[in-house]
Amino acid sequence: MRDFGLKAYQASQRGQLVHRIIADREVIRDMVAFSRHNIAPAVDVIGPQIAALGAAKDDRVDRQQIGRWIAEILEKEGFVPYRNARVRPGRFFKTGKVFREKPKPSTP
Repeated sequence: MRDFGLKAYQASQRGQLVHRIIADREVIRDMVAFSRHNIAPAVDVIGPQIAALGAAKDDRVDRQQIGRWIAEILEKEGFVPYRNARVRPGRFFKTGKVFREKPKPSTP
């Protein structure tokens, strides 16, 4: 996976605040459940908590980096991006990726 500045974002002050939210096992569990059951984009889980942090210096970059971070986390959990979908209003994000489980290799 390409970095696109994700490591620098994770090391930033804002990234450290986001890390407290995004790395929580319950949050990851919920993002996996949303993905497994095709409920909503994974960012929907953390939207209210991210919004509570207040505005970032550049919300567009903040959204993109958090989305990349979630993709990195969910990839480790066995999921891949599937499609884009709208996020419920008031959840900091407008759209986000819906993930699905990685296809299992077929056996001959």
